[in-house]
Amino acid sequence: DAALVLQAWTLLNEADIVIAHNGKKFDVPMINGFFLRHGFPPPSPYKVIDTYRIVKRKFKLTSNSLAYVAKFLGVTQKLDSGGIAAWKAAYFGDPVALVNMLTYNKGDIDTLRAVYKIIRGWDNDGVNMGVYSEHSAVCSNCGSDKISVLEDRYQFTALSKFGLVRCSSCKAISRFRK
Repeated sequence: DAALVLQAWTLLNEADIVIAHNGKKFDVPMINGFFLRHGFPPPSPYKVIDTYRIVKRKFKLTSNSLAYVAKFLGVTQKLDSGGIAAWKAAYFGDPVALVNMLTYNKGDIDTLRAVYKIIRGWDNDGVNMGVYSEHSAVCSNCGSDKISVLEDRYQFTALSKFGLVRCSSCKAISRFRK
């Protein structure tokens, strides 16, 4: 698996942001273990937007699994992986199982993308997308410059009052910097 681990390391080393479902608790530590085993250094720092954490924090759903959330939202459904037998067959290099697993994993990406696009307006797991934009006034959730001022709406802190804007792309509400 060294070639696959190298590809994963290279992608993460180049990434600024990674979007995953339960990635902070499972995927990132798991892949870090593979990096450690193969002698790779830590990749360059990147942010993780974890849709599982967003769903768990913002909504009370029957389940927080990606499959359930996708079904709840009516978006691209996860494919069936074939269960533990399929995972074991792929692990041991069965060519048919590997092709099936590749299809399953690509389907997961489509499902994750669809879920994230809907929920990102609610929360972006602490990642300010505005810092990645060349524009001065952008949505902090998605980086879009398609924002409009919410007249007579403010966010108050202990020391200040900030005007609010809504993003036309992701529907998130953000505040002005001053």
